[in-house]
Amino acid sequence: IEYNDIVENFGVIGADNRNSYGILLDQHPVVRKALNEILSNPLLKEALPNIIGDDPAVYKFHAITSNVGAEDQNWHYDVVSSKSAGNYVRSFAPIYSLFIPLQNTTTDMGATEMCPGSHICTTGTSFCVERSFQMAGPDSGFPNDAWPAGWGALMNQQTTHRGRAHNNEESGPRVLFILAFTPRPSEHETRQLSLGGSYAQHWTQWGHTVSDYRDSWTHMKWRFTTILKSMGVWKWPNRPWGWTYPIRALIEMADRMYATRDELEEYLDEDWFGREGFFPFKWLLAGIPRGCGKNVWFCWFQATVDNTQEWLEGVIQKMSIGLLVVSPLIAGKGQRLRSVGRCLLLPLALAYIAHKSIQLHIDSSIWARKIISRDLFQPFRHFSGPTLPSTLPTLNDVLMMDDYQSEYLSSYTMLFDVAHPGNAAWRESVVENANGYAYLEDNIKVELCRSLLRWNKHHRHSRILTKNDVNEWGEVTDKMAVEFAHKQLLREDNPLMEQVLRQLDYLKSESKFGKFRETTLSNDHLPLFLESLEKRLLRTPYRRAAKKVAFPVPEKAASKEGFTLRSLVRQPVSKATDEKLTRSHLQSGIPPLPRATEPYRGAWLKVGDVADTYVGQSTFGWQRAVITAANGYESTWDVEFEEGVGNERICRGCVRPFEDLVVGESVEYLLRSSSRKSYWSEGIIREILGDNKYLFENLDYGVIEEIETDVIRRPARVMNMEFDPDRTYELGEYVRGYWEEDGKWYLGAVIHKEVQDGIMYYGIEFDDDDDYALLHPEDVRPLWDSGK
Repeated sequence: IEYNDIVENFGVIGADNRNSYGILLDQHPVVRKALNEILSNPLLKEALPNIIGDDPAVYKFHAITSNVGAEDQNWHYDVVSSKSAGNYVRSFAPIYSLFIPLQNTTTDMGATEMCPGSHICTTGTSFCVERSFQMAGPDSGFPNDAWPAGWGALMNQQTTHRGRAHNNEESGPRVLFILAFTPRPSEHETRQLSLGGSYAQHWTQWGHTVSDYRDSWTHMKWRFTTILKSMGVWKWPNRPWGWTYPIRALIEMADRMYATRDELEEYLDEDWFGREGFFPFKWLLAGIPRGCGKNVWFCWFQATVDNTQEWLEGVIQKMSIGLLVVSPLIAGKGQRLRSVGRCLLLPLALAYIAHKSIQLHIDSSIWARKIISRDLFQPFRHFSGPTLPSTLPTLNDVLMMDDYQSEYLSSYTMLFDVAHPGNAAWRESVVENANGYAYLEDNIKVELCRSLLRWNKHHRHSRILTKNDVNEWGEVTDKMAVEFAHKQLLREDNPLMEQVLRQLDYLKSESKFGKFRETTLSNDHLPLFLESLEKRLLRTPYRRAAKKVAFPVPEKAASKEGFTLRSLVRQPVSKATDEKLTRSHLQSGIPPLPRATEPYRGAWLKVGDVADTYVGQSTFGWQRAVITAANGYESTWDVEFEEGVGNERICRGCVRPFEDLVVGESVEYLLRSSSRKSYWSEGIIREILGDNKYLFENLDYGVIEEIETDVIRRPARVMNMEFDPDRTYELGEYVRGYWEEDGKWYLGAVIHKEVQDGIMYYGIEFDDDDDYALLHPEDVRPLWDSGK
């Protein structure tokens, strides 16, 4: 433990009685043996290439030790959602962690708790209280309710999880052995490492892959060669590169580039980056610069580069002076002058050749080429989608994600179809209605698509969303929705058509997001060609085809040598077969066309809508505003109030559809005095006169007066509202919760409901700092006075 504390003690959440120790290959003979056994496991060997890609790089190699007294960690990701594949799947590579307990771990020893499905979410932990599970306990399925030693859990680092408290005083420390994997860099890999992680691996062991670690006796035998590969200088022939230490360092600098001066001081402190053994060249590190403002990290990095350059120049100067002094002594007394010249020039020439060789080798390395060509550190990949009003997605919505359509993204390619509830439910509907779809008349296809979409929107409260021109979510037009449904039904009806269209999706996606996306071919020519080819394959039902077209492949045609795409899209269908299938679909019943409704009030708001917005911390009220932006990754709105004041990052539940003011309603209206001061006055609307004129009964003075105002809000007196024992709250509903520690009411969402002693308690996740509390119903108030 003393050795680990000095050499490799990485940061960890909930650090009291909890440590994260790096592991060296030669630290103990059992380390190499354990790695070989783990990475040779047949299930893991088969899974990793399908999930991440062939022979992925090793990103982490450490162990987390929890001693008795360790407390619950907060829910967290191991990467930052805004700087990872969670938001930018084409810019950042995913990272998967393998957790293996080294002892049987019970719940009271703090077995890891995970929240499956959260790796495609980017904010909040609202559903983890309901959907998470602990790796030990009655629901784990393990003998004795304990997570057995040696049983691994492979988890995407974007998944919300936490270590639980260790309260078992009889068990001793709990150790979790951790390996993390990420796609290795290659010629066609343009993604960089996800940011925000702990980079928990010793600096000498970067740059290696799973196959290196699996056979470390051969590929990582000598520490010197392991360091050379870690630094990106040299590797064994025919061995792939992993992510090298220089790339890791540069990426961490990019991650911290806009951090504060205090964070830089902590980073350079002896307890972190500057401690002994962690960074072998710490004399090159610059001190904390002054006068750089927000660019303090960039200034420090530039000063460190300058220090390194000065140090190298000093080394060269000292070597040159040494050669000048030593060369005459080597030449010997009485030797001719040319012997001295040989002794002097030969080492200098060799040094120059060695310098150039190393420089050429580094410049030709894969990571240097990627930086020079701007492949590695590219800006986030956005594209210009259709012009649609932005909205916030719900779990029920169907998301059209072009970003994920690529073969090299491995398991991410069809991620949304199985992980997002709305997409999974939509797929069930498609499967139920796809049989024989290709044989239908065009008008029947259109009606079936429309009915399916409307049924899905009514019964599942589901919209079809895609990324719009500002890279936010927008609901597609009716025509786009029908084309989407038509394509999905055709693909499901014919497996071969599914494969062909999937490859087309890959090509279209690569032209938008791939390595060559900025070329004329990808921007102009390739999209037009692929779009034309797809239209010929789909024959969208809006365009009446000259001939009846069907896509099933006859057994004879499929078995023929040289079967072509043309034979796929032009298979004739007999009139009798067509009529039979049409009658079959009509008899089975096309879903009715009901009126669609929101899953909850305000779920389908969009940019441009007028809405009531909840404002104020100490003074509460609903004020009319126009939605100006949707922040899908944060699930928040930007709004602009009628007086021209904007407000950003308004919580989703704090914005609801605006309802017209009515006579008899109690409101607060903004009055502007002659001294240009404004104040809120409370009153009851007695008459609406038009043109922002109202007849108010002023409750402060008991008089009725005509007031002209354009700013009115509906009050919400949570502080003075009496407890209503009959009032209940739904999951996801925004409320005010009482925080006992400071005696104040705070905004939060109901994420959990639990009955205790016959009383329904509500788990509230507060908005300000993600604190959570299970509150008695007396400590919960609605955001408005009634259900209106």
